[in-house]
Amino acid sequence: MNPIIKSPKVFISYAWDTEVSNSWVKKLATDLRNQGIDIHLDQWMMVPGDRMALFMEKSVKENNYVLIICTPKYKHKSENRIGGVGYEGDIMTAEVLQDANPRKFIPILQTGDMNTAIASWLSGKFFIDFTNTLHYENSMDNLMRTVLNLREPEPPLGQIPAKYRQEILEMQAKQEQAADENVKIESTVIETATVKKADKNRPFLEADLIWHGSSRSPRGYSNKNPTEIDENGQLVTVIGGGVKPIIFWDLGWRFDLTIYNNSSYPAFNIQIESIGTASFASLGKLEKINNLKPLENLQLKAEFRDFVEDVHTAADEILSHKIPEKLEGMILKISYLSENRSGFCTLVKIENNKLINIEK
Repeated sequence: MNPIIKSPKVFISYAWDTEVSNSWVKKLATDLRNQGIDIHLDQWMMVPGDRMALFMEKSVKENNYVLIICTPKYKHKSENRIGGVGYEGDIMTAEVLQDANPRKFIPILQTGDMNTAIASWLSGKFFIDFTNTLHYENSMDNLMRTVLNLREPEPPLGQIPAKYRQEILEMQAKQEQAADENVKIESTVIETATVKKADKNRPFLEADLIWHGSSRSPRGYSNKNPTEIDENGQLVTVIGGGVKPIIFWDLGWRFDLTIYNNSSYPAFNIQIESIGTASFASLGKLEKINNLKPLENLQLKAEFRDFVEDVHTAADEILSHKIPEKLEGMILKISYLSENRSGFCTLVKIENNKLINIEK
């Protein structure tokens, strides 16, 4: 039993032009019908007395495909809405907008080029080029495969090779780490009554703290781990057996302390000193002779270190805080001079996991 293959219904829209052009359209239609394509062509289907508008509407709407024979004359009539071509253009553009089926309309370039023969409403659509008579058979094969839905499908999607996947995962991890390690600590600014009464023609220095990451490094096993006597009579530490070992952990946090001059006046002879009980383990040094221009900033590297004797999960819990608990209450005094050598200062304080700038 032979399976039934349904022939696609195809309408040809074209501009009546020269006898040669009309004959070319008729030949194309004949060649397609000879290969099983159910072509609807006005030269065969219209007779005196038929309503042309109704024929065009039904042909555009009821056929599976519409071949648009593109010539300079077709472009002119379509864009200027002249005659049957103009009317068909209105029907086709409306159907594209309503049904979102742009593949139904296939531009066929007969004469001219894409600039002179393809109507603006078809601009950018993939067309089949029939302008070279020597390539007629190739173009016909292309058209047949299109209306029969025999275009070559894409091959199955394979897996990215393992070596590339590993590189992708490593790159993604680095990107995630970079995104996670540039966190600005929440901050606020407090102006004291002295500042509010002072001359506003002065510099105002404020600070931000940027967290760049934290880490732990093992410094040996704790003597709090269980012990036993080995076969040589030696006391040894028991590690493993599903028990997390207790380790001496060196904990570290990395920051940038960024100082901004949020004013229109330069600041001179900037000095920073820690006046609280808590302090950074290290803080970058300023030049002895320095100044900070209006609306500019400077950055100093800062580190804090801690030490814990516990299992690794306890160390990780401590490190999960971008501001270590032992930095709570830290106060930095930033002193500076104005152009007329008047002295000012900003107190930078860590309080409740926030950075507070107190201008004095």
